[in-house]
Amino acid sequence: MNIPKTIEDIEKNIEMKVPESLHLDYKASPAFSPEKKDEICKDVSAFANSDGGMLIYGIREEKVNKIGYPASIDDGIDTSKFGKEWIDQVLTSNIRPVLSGVEIVEIKLAENRSVMVIHVPKSFRGPHQSPDKKYYKRRNVVSEPMEHYEIEDVRNRRQIFTPLVTMNAYLSERKVYLFIENIGEEVAHNVKFHFSNDFSWYKGQEERFPNALKNGIKFLAPNKRITFFVGAMFPFLRDNSEYDSFFDVSITYQYQQSEREIREDIHIDLKDYLYSEMESDYLKRISEHLSDLKEITHAIGKINDSLKNIERISGATGLNLSISSLTNLWKILRDDDSFKHIKFEKCDMDIIQEVLDVDFDTAYKIYYHYHDNRKETSIEEISGMTGELLEKIKKHMK
Repeated sequence: MNIPKTIEDIEKNIEMKVPESLHLDYKASPAFSPEKKDEICKDVSAFANSDGGMLIYGIREEKVNKIGYPASIDDGIDTSKFGKEWIDQVLTSNIRPVLSGVEIVEIKLAENRSVMVIHVPKSFRGPHQSPDKKYYKRRNVVSEPMEHYEIEDVRNRRQIFTPLVTMNAYLSERKVYLFIENIGEEVAHNVKFHFSNDFSWYKGQEERFPNALKNGIKFLAPNKRITFFVGAMFPFLRDNSEYDSFFDVSITYQYQQSEREIREDIHIDLKDYLYSEMESDYLKRISEHLSDLKEITHAIGKINDSLKNIERISGATGLNLSISSLTNLWKILRDDDSFKHIKFEKCDMDIIQEVLDVDFDTAYKIYYHYHDNRKETSIEEISGMTGELLEKIKKHMK
């Protein structure tokens, strides 16, 4: 279940009349107060002792057959008195053992008025006790005291079923990578990946969807990491992009000693990784060469001053003369228009885009056609290919 992060997300729940369930509970704003802190801790610990879930405070609800349905947003919680810090302190001080991984989302309605969302993950460090010294579990749409055997079941969950498989992403040198990893000390069996319905691999590259993600992995060894290249960074992160930067995936797997299926729900937003450590290292390496680039720019500028009859070309180098101009300058000076061909295998996407004068997506498709040893399609079959573009390729590149 996606965590609401905007007013629009909340309104969508109301419009679709998403009912309370094992994993979802609606509460009116007055329930978010010091007088109700024991009740809050009881509900949060119940979700942790069960299968995880979400509490949304600031919702008027209507009951149908004892099931709550969201009716409207109420006046909201007074966050000048009871904000994220307050609820975090309440949960930390009153639930034992302390819960980890709880996410608190504040959705502003007005000045000092908000809807508050508490997302509670399924706990593998339980059972967790509420302030009244009892253990609670989510049963249907209510929190009820646990039987002794249920308490022992949760305790055994901690001993046996610690999380094994995770998925994450990172950005490096303008490329997006996705990786799966066994972070545990046991083999994960029958690992399968269930993506959200609106998920699609990099547009135009659906046939490259990794087999491991499509069909699953029979055995994933401890500390084993598998990395996949998704695509170039900018199509995902630029404003008004046609590509979604985020998606949801559920990972299911089994322990060797149990037939029980473990499920991990993961939300990935590539924008969260922008300017992360690996990307920052890349930018740092670029900045270290800026002084050298300035010297080169100055030298090229002197040459450029004597070539007033040549149109200035701005390209991937950021200099007054592009890479293609520098490559063929000696041809021009000799009045020879038979430019030297540029080898595709030694070009990056910036050079292809500049020389052929095409957009980024077309350069990307051409780049991967010539760098993919399989070459299952001909160059003529690339989407957007024209006769004029083919002539350019034949003239300038090989």
